[in-house]
Amino acid sequence: MAPGWNDTTAKLACAAGGADWDSVTQLADQGDADAKKALEEIRKEGQERFLAALHFDGLNHVAYANVKSDVHNAWLVQGVDTMPTRIDQTIRL
Repeated sequence: MAPGWNDTTAKLACAAGGADWDSVTQLADQGDADAKKALEEIRKEGQERFLAALHFDGLNHVAYANVKSDVHNAWLVQGVDTMPTRIDQTIRL
């Protein structure tokens, strides 16, 4: 199993995309081709988000202290989620 390729990350990506996890998985289990394709995309998105968070967390705490602090404070103070969702976004920080 690849890192981040699991139901937990897929559920988070599904919620972020506005879809209902239970409905998508139920339709996919019933053999709906569109639902299976959607589920595959949701799992890929979940994995991508997981790897981006892992990459962001692993950034050097000295060199990227201000960036990490800004992301953290944006969430705490303003309630704005500025956490990168793709590795290319963490690279551009």
